[in-house]
Amino acid sequence: MKKYGIMMLKSYQRDVQSIVNYLKKHESEHIAEMQAKRIYEASFKLEYFPERGSPNDTSKAKITRFIIVDRYKIYYVVHKNHVSLQRVIHMKRNFKI
Repeated sequence: MKKYGIMMLKSYQRDVQSIVNYLKKHESEHIAEMQAKRIYEASFKLEYFPERGSPNDTSKAKITRFIIVDRYKIYYVVHKNHVSLQRVIHMKRNFKI
């Protein structure tokens, strides 16, 4: 089974940090940490199963895909040898990548 590298873009990292900051402020530190853990675990499963996510129909680049973790969509692109994690967006947001 081929293993893909994982590249976290700065936009992905900022999104995760924003989610953590929001949840720490409005919920608790424990909830924030658990949410970040679930996001990272799902993201790193793409190392072995990069095609598991759905294609993003609204994407200008047809190769953008997403997976859903709780209330968040993780957008990513599959390349020849790696997966680039693009964004993490709450599903209530009207967001087009």
